[in-house]
Amino acid sequence: MNELLNGRRRRWSLIPLFLVLVLGTALIVHTRRSLHAATTANVVYVETNAGCGKDANAVFGWTNVGGKLSLIAGEPITTGWLTGGTGVCDYNQVKGITEFDADQQVIISSKNNPPLLYAVNGHSNNFSGFQIAPGGVLSGLIGSPYKIPTGTDPVSIGFLYNILSGNESWLGIVNKGADPGQTNQAPNITGFKVDSAGVPQAVTKAVVTLTAGTSPSQLITAAGSTAKKLYLGFLDQYQTQGESLAGVDSYKILGDVGLSLINFAANPVDPPTLGLALNPTARVLYAGFPTLNEVGVFFYDANKGTISFSTAFPDPGKGVGWLVVGPPSIGHGGSFLYASEPGSGTITVYSLTFLGTNLTQVQHFTLSGTTPSAGNLAFDPTGNYLYCLDSAHAMLHVLNIDQKKGTLTETNSPTAIAAGSGEWPLGLATGQF
Repeated sequence: MNELLNGRRRRWSLIPLFLVLVLGTALIVHTRRSLHAATTANVVYVETNAGCGKDANAVFGWTNVGGKLSLIAGEPITTGWLTGGTGVCDYNQVKGITEFDADQQVIISSKNNPPLLYAVNGHSNNFSGFQIAPGGVLSGLIGSPYKIPTGTDPVSIGFLYNILSGNESWLGIVNKGADPGQTNQAPNITGFKVDSAGVPQAVTKAVVTLTAGTSPSQLITAAGSTAKKLYLGFLDQYQTQGESLAGVDSYKILGDVGLSLINFAANPVDPPTLGLALNPTARVLYAGFPTLNEVGVFFYDANKGTISFSTAFPDPGKGVGWLVVGPPSIGHGGSFLYASEPGSGTITVYSLTFLGTNLTQVQHFTLSGTTPSAGNLAFDPTGNYLYCLDSAHAMLHVLNIDQKKGTLTETNSPTAIAAGSGEWPLGLATGQF
């Protein structure tokens, strides 16, 4: 009997120790998470696209605290982080603004350790790579900038993490061929394989030549059927009406870094197509039709990769061309679509229903300032803010997002970006570091 009682006492005496260990572990985990949350910075990067001086192109970065931007600590204040390349300069807009109609000039791969940032250099026909340290500080990758063996005027970067054999990633560069300062080749897509350290290597056979004058501007990537190892790239084609070249190409990304065209789809009216965005929860793709002031809806097949045009919805702005779906803080990030319209300096907000196939306008918002021009869009990682780049005036707007309605307000003045005459800052990328 005494042994039984002693055994019970021993077991009961272990319970407080067990609780101490559990609570202590929970406290440590909570403390670590709190410290991580306290030290993680919400960061946004913009490329200056400096092209009126040799090798002056740079990336500037800011931290966002409560909607107010401050340069990243340790960043070169006057120059930003130089890319080692040259952007596109056009003092008198010789070719209009088509050479600046593009998206994803700057991208981030947050899955790499450390995270990576890549940025195009339109006039020097190369692109640059950086590692991202805690706090958002950049340092150049080995061998950066990287020459593009075939193609001129890089404007957009597509990326898929770790899909190639040997733990390598895929990177695709869209070369627009519209730089007024050089003799351009026909536009193309050039493929690279990227090692685990983030260093890209060109594959000479991984080049898709496009029709001259199609003016591609953005390459977005998506995973199709993972069982079939199907990876897709979608490319918009901007072209004058009536030439049957404007629309969206769907490509299969091959294991040798090449691309294979699956099919082409377009609005039957054949409008110029500018700006793409994927719905994160449905096989739906959105595209801007700037000459019609409409947003188009496309479907794509997860097993085949084929794309098809569905319908278009009116846009009250002028020249719709850049699109994002989110914000990431709401559900799976597929509740609203935001479309920027440079011609009217506005952003239109649509709610998405019926698996993203129906668009209902909930707001038509005008940026602050005199004759603003709305361009590239990106969400703050928290989903509380939407960034809008006004390239024409070298300004970065930070807009507050209503988490229930998706609507926008602008309570802070835009941030000026260091850019010279004839230079248009381009590209937005965001992350938490």
